[in-house]
Amino acid sequence: MSLFSIHLGYVLGSLPFPDRFARARELGFHAVEIPFPYATSAEDYASLLGRNGLSQISIGAPTSDYRAGETGLAVDHREHAAFLRSLEQAALYAKRIGCPAVHVFSGCTSRDLSPASMDETFCENLALAADFFAREGIITLVEPINSLDFPGYYLNSIEKALEIMAKIGSEKIWLIFDIYHLSMMGIDPVEALRNTYKKVHHIQFADFPGRHEPGSGSLDLDAIIGAMRSTGYGGSAGLEYIPTRPATEPLKLPPILADYAGLFTVND
Repeated sequence: MSLFSIHLGYVLGSLPFPDRFARARELGFHAVEIPFPYATSAEDYASLLGRNGLSQISIGAPTSDYRAGETGLAVDHREHAAFLRSLEQAALYAKRIGCPAVHVFSGCTSRDLSPASMDETFCENLALAADFFAREGIITLVEPINSLDFPGYYLNSIEKALEIMAKIGSEKIWLIFDIYHLSMMGIDPVEALRNTYKKVHHIQFADFPGRHEPGSGSLDLDAIIGAMRSTGYGGSAGLEYIPTRPATEPLKLPPILADYAGLFTVND
């Protein structure tokens, strides 16, 4: 079975940072993810992973604050030097903690830049990142993020992500397939997965609407898991939701997802 992870920020974020690793292991996970771990030294982070028998799914290259609407380093030609520094920092950190993949966030658009300028800059920067990380033995990831929760986010549709990947023509770039973000954009995750699974590196689970625990919303998890199994999807998957239950309580997941993940969860 492929690795199944838990998000240290979203799902376990209420716990003190070092305690999140032990809690992930207690819940039965062998892998974790969080995009920006840089407040903790790579040495300390690697130690937390090692002591708890965990591996890291991916990290993100440092970027501007897209939650606050700041223009992304990857789409702004004026921030080229800062973008290069972010790649170098991510590569050093990823190699130290044994992380195989780095997510290059597009960040938000800018009113000062034309769409054509941002398109050109993002394509050039993503191609550069893919070549740079490949030389370091690292996979490059991109993720479509919905622009309703994150207004102005540049890479806000799976169609745009696939178009850019095709334009670059690089087999070094893979997708993070976030079921919640796609649902927020009006995309059927089952159909989208069947069409893109060969380009997907990691699938993130949260229900829709609300972005809470899988099983709390309207998504057809049987159909989603069915598509993962029938296509032979071989990448990783994980939980990235806003919890409604304390992190100290047992997980409560639909049986089909718990079975796929190889996890024990409560049913009541």
